[in-house]
Amino acid sequence: MKNYRWIIDAGHEWLEVELDELERLGITDLISRYSFYNAGMVYLEEDCDAGVFLDKKIKLGELDPKTMLGVEHEYIEGDWEGLNYSRMGDSSVRLLLDVKRSLIESPPELDEKILGMIAESVK
Repeated sequence: MKNYRWIIDAGHEWLEVELDELERLGITDLISRYSFYNAGMVYLEEDCDAGVFLDKKIKLGELDPKTMLGVEHEYIEGDWEGLNYSRMGDSSVRLLLDVKRSLIESPPELDEKILGMIAESVK
């Protein structure tokens, strides 16, 4: 079972999910600019984006809505450091997504090299 972090600071909450999982679920384009991206991870804003993800997982039978097993809460004092990450709506993150999708049929070693370079530029 996959584990997810639900990050809670003094003013808001986010669910940490791998970008690859959002892509696999086909919901990346539904994520708002209120969520953040950093180093292959997306931090889904609690009010709507986390719900999009959780609803999809529940519909696919990948998450039990009664127990929510696999979701671990992490409480942060003050402001969460992720507020300085790139937003999902930023052009650099959209570029990363576009390039990643366009490289699907290229050799794996090329994918990793190019995606690594792009990911570094988004940080």
